[in-house]
Amino acid sequence: MNYFERIKPHLLPASVEQKEVAEALKEWVYRGESFILDARSGTCELCGQQDLSFHFAIDNRHNQNRLLIGSECIKRFDISVQDALGIEVVGRKAHQKVDADRRELENQARLRRVLNVLVQLARKPRFEEDINVESFAMYYRKNGAFTPRQLFLILWQVEKYGVPYRKTDFKVKLRSEREKEQIAEMSPERMKLLWPAMTPAQRKRAEEARSRMNRLPALGRPAPGTLPGIIKKY
Repeated sequence: MNYFERIKPHLLPASVEQKEVAEALKEWVYRGESFILDARSGTCELCGQQDLSFHFAIDNRHNQNRLLIGSECIKRFDISVQDALGIEVVGRKAHQKVDADRRELENQARLRRVLNVLVQLARKPRFEEDINVESFAMYYRKNGAFTPRQLFLILWQVEKYGVPYRKTDFKVKLRSEREKEQIAEMSPERMKLLWPAMTPAQRKRAEEARSRMNRLPALGRPAPGTLPGIIKKY
């Protein structure tokens, strides 16, 4: 069964055009409304694809009907797309708009999951009092990532209390000299917790920072893994 045959039972009843799928598709437009779904619970109302994480709303220009579909169907069937100015675009520009909207949804969903982990940690009866969950959440909202020390503290507690989490949801900042020093001072065991949160470029910077640290004179250099002031100095 080709894709047109697959969507025909769902598309035509909602369209003005009742015979030709290609003509019916021209009635529909994506205006930028999209939604995050819980636990991959969505189904595309156009092709029937299940286990979607996001829904994208397409509206019929003529009868005000709406279908909630996956982003790939918008691109696959060249459904018209409105840009930020309300101008309808097709082809490459339409695909770029849909991809950008999907990336934004992915970022929002990731933020929700990270904040949910912090909330779960805050509810633990013996959670480390010196870690201010609220300030960590505010920092992540503002910066989209944690400092190396912040992230180690969080993941250490996550592992300790068995809180479920996605390792790749957590992002780390590694641009300033202070952040590079934090990563350089960590023991290999602690680095393992942070490694999944790093991009390839960050992993390279981390290795370079650790290499520089190892070349410093031993006098006055923190021992690897000691992380002086780790709780108080984020």
